[in-house]
Amino acid sequence: MGSKLRNAADSIGELTSCDNTQLQSFAALAKAAYGSDVTTWSSAVISNIGITIGGLQTSDISLLSTTQINAIDSNHISYIPAEIFAGFSVDQFMTFSTSQASSTTSEQRAALSSAQLAALSLDFSTSSENGAGSITVCGILFLLLPLVMVYHRQK
Repeated sequence: MGSKLRNAADSIGELTSCDNTQLQSFAALAKAAYGSDVTTWSSAVISNIGITIGGLQTSDISLLSTTQINAIDSNHISYIPAEIFAGFSVDQFMTFSTSQASSTTSEQRAALSSAQLAALSLDFSTSSENGAGSITVCGILFLLLPLVMVYHRQK
């Protein structure tokens, strides 16, 4: 079964109509094919499994390295269920690319602690291209969004 998953990993990873139960099933198959210890998975494996990353347990998500996180396609970030997405640590969020961070959903961001959200927001507020750490308009808006949401909830 593992070799079949490996051969079909690209196709399975590109599905966009999976529910959480299906993602978990695909993640279990990925573990059978590539090993139960996700820390041993190469960045190519992470890239190939695509949205299946959302079927991993939060304990697995918390073990992903910077290299593995960088291999997660930004188009697949939004398919990670919010409760699984919250498994990323503050340090891991600080390694997200701007594209990955901007691909998050409001449900995913709502599931984060304030420290996690602040770390994720750093990707919006700094620019690594010129090394100057310039603040962007998008970054300012993303930082203000939680405050606006809290304000409106209190009304």
